[in-house]
Amino acid sequence: MNIEIIEKTEQPLLDRQLVKAALTFEGATPSRKDTIAALAKELKAKDDLVVVTTIRTIYGRTRALATVHLYKSADSAAKHEPQFLAKRLLGKQAPKAEATAGGA
Repeated sequence: MNIEIIEKTEQPLLDRQLVKAALTFEGATPSRKDTIAALAKELKAKDDLVVVTTIRTIYGRTRALATVHLYKSADSAAKHEPQFLAKRLLGKQAPKAEATAGGA
């Protein structure tokens, strides 16, 4: 997967950067986890500070546009991002974690 950073906008009140990137890939659209890992490497940041809000593809193309929030701290990310994005990233692991915490 190739990544081209199109735009970076500083958002100091939210303690983050808004990053728009173009992704070029082979085959299916990359998953959020793969996109986060590749963008974190490109932006030289930790995986837990990168939140992918959207990945938009055009039918039949191997190019997508991603909108990403890059936070300065994990606390800021937890404070400002909706919980459903975290659940989306964890996928099927989230209910298991809740079940073990509730059963203990």
